[in-house]
Amino acid sequence: MKLILTRKYAIIYFSLSGFLFLYSCAAIQAPPGGPKDIIPPELVHAVPADGSIYFAGGQVELVFSEYLLESSVEMSIRIQPSLPEPPEIKYRGRTLWINFPDSLAENQTYIISISRDLRDEHNVQLGQGLQIAYATGAEIDQGKISGKIYYEKPAVVHLWKIVEENDLSQFYKRSPDYVTDTDDDGNYLFYYLSPGAYKLLGTDRSFAGLPLDPERMIYGLSWNNIIQLDSVNTKDGINMRITNKPRSIRLVRGEWQSKNWGRLIFSDNISNYEKLLPVRILKDSAVIVSKTFLDELDQNILHFMLRDSVPGGSHIIISIPAVSQGEQTIIDSGKVTIRTPMELDTTYLDIVYPKSGFEIEPEQDRIVPLDIYFSRTMIDSIGKNAVQLFADTTSFPFDIQWLSPLHLQINPMDNWKPRSKFSLVVAREGIFPFFGRSIQDSIQTIQISTTRYKGFGNLIGRIEKPYPQPLIAELIPLEKEQSKQRTVVNSNSEFEISHVSEGKYSLLIFNDLDGIRNYSYGQVDPFRPAEWFQFLPDTISIRNNWDMEITNIQLKQQP
Repeated sequence: MKLILTRKYAIIYFSLSGFLFLYSCAAIQAPPGGPKDIIPPELVHAVPADGSIYFAGGQVELVFSEYLLESSVEMSIRIQPSLPEPPEIKYRGRTLWINFPDSLAENQTYIISISRDLRDEHNVQLGQGLQIAYATGAEIDQGKISGKIYYEKPAVVHLWKIVEENDLSQFYKRSPDYVTDTDDDGNYLFYYLSPGAYKLLGTDRSFAGLPLDPERMIYGLSWNNIIQLDSVNTKDGINMRITNKPRSIRLVRGEWQSKNWGRLIFSDNISNYEKLLPVRILKDSAVIVSKTFLDELDQNILHFMLRDSVPGGSHIIISIPAVSQGEQTIIDSGKVTIRTPMELDTTYLDIVYPKSGFEIEPEQDRIVPLDIYFSRTMIDSIGKNAVQLFADTTSFPFDIQWLSPLHLQINPMDNWKPRSKFSLVVAREGIFPFFGRSIQDSIQTIQISTTRYKGFGNLIGRIEKPYPQPLIAELIPLEKEQSKQRTVVNSNSEFEISHVSEGKYSLLIFNDLDGIRNYSYGQVDPFRPAEWFQFLPDTISIRNNWDMEITNIQLKQQP
């Protein structure tokens, strides 16, 4: 798409100084000063007018309420359906001129789609995307598709019209026919669509207008296999959820940590698949037996330990097979080569977690363990009094358990006293890393405090029939530190989620067609629609020792 910025030149003669100055003025600018402009630019008028028929091409003039930011113009404008050659676009001040060719298709509605990337000179973007329509025939197509995208970031919706049989399965491999942005609340709307069958998906706005790479790009589908529009037809409630991460996890790299210990770094959390992930390690064409364990502080990392140490300068080849769930690949197969370093590790052992100032949220009905994570793999034995816990100056008795070579867990025999101070004391002579130095100081003290008892409540609900089966009810926290909880809606149309942390939540109901109790966002290869879902409109507030009851839940827009 060619963008032309018109310029004005002026020659000014300053007679008092006898000098001639040449000024070139770029785009017209509004006068400086005044309060900060936060009002989004708006389209004031279009020539020809929006909705004109018998359009034969030529120039379209669009005038906005604000001076436009030059760098935002070209990337924000699309012609839909696309033209064989991109149109020329001129820009000056508040006005855009778009030049259409005179060889347009007959009886076709063309749409000038302007995304929210268009900004005014104060960098304020459009409040919502714009669509201006012109028909080469006697009428403007009136089909509409609308819905809402549930996603944490700015999103875009791609729409394809099914023209031939191959489009049913391969549509995503070509650029979309229509693209529109969501507004700040996730709502989207396609106007001026001709009758026919369509497929659509939602994705991150950074991928706007691109063919879909299903292995690398995040996306979500509708629960509709095909959206069929008649001559004057509106399809609303076509809602989608976009996953926050790519569909498959990749092995990114491997790192050697010490003589018999290394780690594999993946592109995403592998905690659900750790036991399904065999690691094959080769040295000099010989398979080396290893033990693997997950990093509890960073669940993108899988550690491995060998039975024997490996000399420095060795090359280790590590491979993993693909891990699949049904027809979907969850973890791609991968291979990395690691060279073991020649240099010895002379750093001191560190207690990575907890650090002084750590707070524990005690619970009344269970004793919360205290987890200690070390920077280096440890021998699973501890000297007498090597780890001690004090409440002020009084010894606080506990049991210990090694959960991994990096993870020691302390389980107090008595419950934590709320709003109190504790000290964790670790002695250098009683803890033993496999290799290298122990902690630097002979005694390391970590100060710990407790908050008030953590509060819990329950959520009880009942759904009115009819509804699709089976259903899952899922509480999604609005505060990041909480975790999701879900349960099955039983045969009496009831559900209960117990022991929920105090806080604010949204309630999601979805049709668990694949039976895995996690929401399925759909996939394009092979094509499978997403699972039907509905969010309840109101925020759920869970309070300590309260049962929150929601009855007569009416599910709308069912599949």
